[in-house]
Amino acid sequence: MKETLESIRNFHNILILICAAGFLFSLSVKPKENPYSLTKSFLHDFATDVPSVRGMSIVDSINQPISSGENILERFSNAEISSIYNLVSEWERIEDSSSNQKDSLMNSAIFLFVFGGEPADPHYNIVNRDSLSMLIDNYKNGFSLVADDSDFSTSWNFVKNMTLNDAVNELESQVKAYDQLPDSDANLFGYSVSAKHMPIIAPAIELLILLYILTLIRHATSLTTIADKETLKSFPWVGLFPGVMATFLTILTLFLFPLIAAMEVIFSTDLQPIEKGAITLGYFVVLSFVCNSIRIKVEVLQVFKNS
Repeated sequence: MKETLESIRNFHNILILICAAGFLFSLSVKPKENPYSLTKSFLHDFATDVPSVRGMSIVDSINQPISSGENILERFSNAEISSIYNLVSEWERIEDSSSNQKDSLMNSAIFLFVFGGEPADPHYNIVNRDSLSMLIDNYKNGFSLVADDSDFSTSWNFVKNMTLNDAVNELESQVKAYDQLPDSDANLFGYSVSAKHMPIIAPAIELLILLYILTLIRHATSLTTIADKETLKSFPWVGLFPGVMATFLTILTLFLFPLIAAMEVIFSTDLQPIEKGAITLGYFVVLSFVCNSIRIKVEVLQVFKNS
């Protein structure tokens, strides 16, 4: 009995390690799309449309020009991309707010972006502000994606302190370098496995280990001597411990953790959505059946231990 329980515990520990390795793999998978290429395309399109703000102007209380459209365009051309992103973010925040002074707040945000400070004449006005509003509405989602999505963190950190034109030019070399990177590989027991095979291999390995655990537990239920009972009472495996916490940890590490780890691997690769869904559903069904069989056999061991 003791040797069987030791094997169960050891394979349980191996299962946890395999699931942890799956998580680490999913975090390191190379995105299907080149983030530098997408960032370059987005910034190029934005730079192409920025001249639409040329029709804007800022005037004082007696309609004397403070800043022409050319000055505003020059500011966009020379500003760091992070400053433009801050303007876009502030614009979105004001739009989503319940303030009844949105126009004033938006004017202040534009003035701060253009001049870097508060106006000497508080009664200024921004002419043809709609051109900037339309520009921001067209590109705010793109800015949120490039600046906030983890897949774009390296490309964003590369360009955020550059001007638009510099970023578009400098990104070309990064696009080529990224395209030359090899596909993500996983190292399993010294063997390198391509990312495209991991959605099948990872769940298969987890299921094989669980099936082996089930076989060992079934064997343990056939051992019914008094000595076996004493071994069950004293053996340190979480599946045999009493209490809610032990039950929770058993379910977590034998069912939930393998399921979540497999889903992380499956959804981190470039499979089609229907393929991801089919593999996940099939794995869930088989995993549920195997884990339920393990649960039943563990309950048999629990009853024998307490009898």
